[in-house]
Amino acid sequence: MDTLSSFDQINLGATIIQSALVVAFAVAIIGVRTTFRRPAMRALALYWALFASAALVNIFSSWSGAIWHERLLSLALTTCVVALHGAAIPVARASVGRLANADGAADPARAAWLSGAATWLIHGAGAAAFVIFAPDFRVGVVTWSRTVHFVVLLLPALIAWRAWSTARRNRPAVLLLAWGFTALALRAAIEVGFGLRVGKPELPFAVVVAAIVVNVVAMMTMGVASLLATAAEEQGVMLGQASLLQQTQEKLARMERWESLGRLAGGVAHDFNNVLAVIKLSADDGASRPQPEAKDADFAEINRATARGAALVKQLLTFARQEPENVRALDASAHIANMTAMLGRLAEPAHLRFDASPAPATVRVDPSQFDQVVLNLVVNARDAMPGGGRVVVSTTVGTERPRGVLDEQDDAARYVCIAVEDTGPGIPPDVLPHIFEPFFSTKPSDRGTGLGLPTVQSIVHRAGGDVTVSSPSGKGTRIEVYLPAFA
Repeated sequence: MDTLSSFDQINLGATIIQSALVVAFAVAIIGVRTTFRRPAMRALALYWALFASAALVNIFSSWSGAIWHERLLSLALTTCVVALHGAAIPVARASVGRLANADGAADPARAAWLSGAATWLIHGAGAAAFVIFAPDFRVGVVTWSRTVHFVVLLLPALIAWRAWSTARRNRPAVLLLAWGFTALALRAAIEVGFGLRVGKPELPFAVVVAAIVVNVVAMMTMGVASLLATAAEEQGVMLGQASLLQQTQEKLARMERWESLGRLAGGVAHDFNNVLAVIKLSADDGASRPQPEAKDADFAEINRATARGAALVKQLLTFARQEPENVRALDASAHIANMTAMLGRLAEPAHLRFDASPAPATVRVDPSQFDQVVLNLVVNARDAMPGGGRVVVSTTVGTERPRGVLDEQDDAARYVCIAVEDTGPGIPPDVLPHIFEPFFSTKPSDRGTGLGLPTVQSIVHRAGGDVTVSSPSGKGTRIEVYLPAFA
């Protein structure tokens, strides 16, 4: 390039380096848009596609003027370059609009065609006028061309700064684009100044290199700003989705909590009815017994039932206040033995028998919830035998358990099994798969809520155990509750 003028050196050198950068950034941003497909990314990808096309045309324009000395061809190609940059104005507006505001901007494709055509006419008409009326005044046509180019590159900067001042979101990203567009406009302004030196004495080599570096820095600024803007848009979308997901999860959690509270309230009401039945039976017996000792026993049973009723109500308060459950160690055999009088009354007209394990049957569970489990199972056994029968409650301790129950646990782990067995007709095969579904019941509406067994299963699962049901047709039903033994 030693034989070229300083003007041509700056023009050709900057053009070649810029074009390589523009194409690289265009490929990167188009790749980002293809991957994520966000609105602002689409506009920026189109902007850089237009810029890359202009850069490739500009190489031929600079080469034809500096090397081939085909000034008319160079001017015609320059007109196409400026027109492509003019077409990018609506695209730049769309990109900052979509970043700055939630409603974004309209599709800029049609506006880009109109803007490009208008720029082509304005630039071409002025250049043609200089060529026709002042063919020897090269500085005039160069100054006209670069001034139009400066205005075309200045408009996106003004649009971006205005968008930044009113942005409702992504303000840092819009600010980056505003600086990027401003860098391109400043580069074009500097090129206007160098255009005025056409035909003047040569510039020092250091000035030529500095001019090329300024051009390259301006283009890199715009490229980096565009990539950061696309990253900011993706981050904004991800944060919005995360916020929406969090709100949805919170709403779902509230709905689940209300559903759980409704089921708990229904279960407590169901079990409270059993407690009231014990109180009524004990009160009736106490009123009809002449012996003071018998009356005292009935009244003591009423007190125990009242305490259990209060414990049930406390469960609702504990849940509503999000307090921890009253989980503690208790001997299942001893606890059930203290309940036998109440269970016997609930089981009537069936006969109740309790077989306690000889070994300690200690588990960790909320006592009032343990009462719910046993009460529900005994009441269900009684209801299966309207004409009377036998209900056997038993506790055993061991390591054996049915296949499929707590399979993930250690085979050597010990379990307490609380079993309730009746001599009723059993559960029909078509009903058996549904017995743990909330509100499913085969009992009349005034006797069953369909919450007894679901409540049992929920309590046992929270305690780390499981429930099994076996019901051979016509041979009664046996429900076994397995809870981890507490040493």
